[in-house]
Amino acid sequence: MILLAADTSSNSTSLALYNNGEVYSMRADGAEPSASRMYVLLDAVLRAAGVEIRALEALAVGAGPGSFTGLRVSFAAMRTLAWTRGIPLIPVNSLEALVWPQRMLDAPLAVVQPARRGHVYQMALRAGALIQEVGFYPLDEARARIRELGGGAFLAGTPDDLELELPVLVQREGPDAADIARLALGRLEAGERPVLEDVLPLYLRPSDAEVSASLSENA
Repeated sequence: MILLAADTSSNSTSLALYNNGEVYSMRADGAEPSASRMYVLLDAVLRAAGVEIRALEALAVGAGPGSFTGLRVSFAAMRTLAWTRGIPLIPVNSLEALVWPQRMLDAPLAVVQPARRGHVYQMALRAGALIQEVGFYPLDEARARIRELGGGAFLAGTPDDLELELPVLVQREGPDAADIARLALGRLEAGERPVLEDVLPLYLRPSDAEVSASLSENA
């Protein structure tokens, strides 16, 4: 199986190519994702693996949660590739992928990512199972949700703003596309082949325009 994965859910652009057991990955941190950066990394990862684009058999994309701008970059590129090549595109929860290597930890693991305007995206897993649904929460509500998990919980992502005295197992903004690829491979092996029109980004944060409209209505 030759599978290309991408994630632009945070201020990072991450691409990985899985080529029959070998993984090649590229990442650009610290800048908002853009189409030009995405295609530069796409070319680089294909060259590093010695694979031509027509050899791709499947695609995977980090579905978020994340910013509108960031998610649009990867979804536009990967949906176009999936349509032109006639190959499946698997959407993967970006927060789940961020802690893929720790997924079987037998303790609550709360994953947190910044969402601007005093909010975060948050979810929790234990032993590979979801125990708190992913959502968009103000800091106080996210703290309360994580405290419900108990004193034996761990944190992952970028939880500094929550000021919780819990051990941080993984500190990183955005997943590695290599883990997006690994999650997608398992789902492909299980027979999953989503209809392309149903592969949509996980937008949880209201757009700036929606926030402004709401403020105007309540003024």
